[in-house]
Amino acid sequence: MSRSQNSTLAALVTFVALNACANGALVTGTWVKASGATGMALTNTTTASPTWGDGTTDNADASSIYSPMTTITLANPGDKVVLSGSAQMFGITGTAGSIFRFGIFNVNGSANTNGWLGYFVQNAASGGSGSLQERALVNTTSFTSTSGGGSASLQTLPLATSALTSAVYNFSFTLERNALNGLIITTSLVRTSDSLQFAGASFTDTAVNAGAFTFDRVGFQGTTDLNADKLQLNNVDVTFTAGAAPLPVITTSGFVEGAFHVSVEGMTPATSYVLKRSSDLSSFPDTVGSTFTGFATNTFIDPSPPAGKAFYRIEVAP
Repeated sequence: MSRSQNSTLAALVTFVALNACANGALVTGTWVKASGATGMALTNTTTASPTWGDGTTDNADASSIYSPMTTITLANPGDKVVLSGSAQMFGITGTAGSIFRFGIFNVNGSANTNGWLGYFVQNAASGGSGSLQERALVNTTSFTSTSGGGSASLQTLPLATSALTSAVYNFSFTLERNALNGLIITTSLVRTSDSLQFAGASFTDTAVNAGAFTFDRVGFQGTTDLNADKLQLNNVDVTFTAGAAPLPVITTSGFVEGAFHVSVEGMTPATSYVLKRSSDLSSFPDTVGSTFTGFATNTFIDPSPPAGKAFYRIEVAP
């Protein structure tokens, strides 16, 4: 086979796409009381299951708690963060104004619980609508405040057929970056006894506040009309899933003075890449040259391509 024919076959060069990977971690505090009566109890503060209120009448009423979490930045399309867990409520009044709020935030350099960025949801109830809220870029109110310019309503939720009751609820809050630099937001608060949805939001924010792709806090609130005696959070978890990184682009490939060259653009400088070679496409056992890191462009070279045909692909190095 001539070198020109070999060039045609050897130009079958591809990249191997990486699968998205998930990294979950329980939120183990330290949990902090942000608001509530002077005597409000907060225990299990260094676990993923803080106990909020001591069970006496209204001990967890009109109160909020938060915890730091591992800082997560949604840097690429497909990157996703999910807050999940369950909440058991005790002593709930069960009226239309019984509101529970939860969300994911960025402390945004604030020394207290105002000035935060991020998102939270408040449940709907029979006779009272819930809403998905985005923290205002400039605010001087607490992180779950819906008044005084603290947040802006993104979506009104449908009325639930019941008010919150003393029961167990599973919650989730998902933020996913899309290809248009927006955030796809989905939330849920479901009573486990009857699978009734209280906070089912689904919204795409196309005007994300500057810097609001980074998150480092989770927060919860029981409002005044909830009249909770105790709120038991269980297994509060934050999971980050990385989206598939955009693939680099092969710009040219071919023989140069007997060596086979593959030129590439669009690589991630912090990622290491390697040129692999195969004789039959069933596997790529041969590593050609050393790994490459540090720049977005590079020309990979096989100085001694085999006689006959060869196939190449560029992989992210292990």
